[in-house]
Amino acid sequence: MARINYDSATPMGALTQIGVNGLISGRGDLVRLRAAAGIASNNGANPTTLEGGAFGVAAGQGAAFWSAIVSITDLLTTADGGGYSSFLGSIDNGG
Repeated sequence: MARINYDSATPMGALTQIGVNGLISGRGDLVRLRAAAGIASNNGANPTTLEGGAFGVAAGQGAAFWSAIVSITDLLTTADGGGYSSFLGSIDNGG
């Protein structure tokens, strides 16, 4: 994907920058969440430990929560999961 230049001083450019920064921050947050959930649940082997407590997952949904976190972080951290890295590389102005 080619580099996309935009002016973050404009209203929509600022909104673009906010959105991109949110994606970058969110990816880091989800990676940390996966690491903590992995420790708590023995990498998903005991997903009931994710229910209630610090994670706040509803009873009976620990396995689904673990699966979702693994799927999302795999998508966001692979070399170019779903085009995510190419997209960010083309539109992140470093703000």
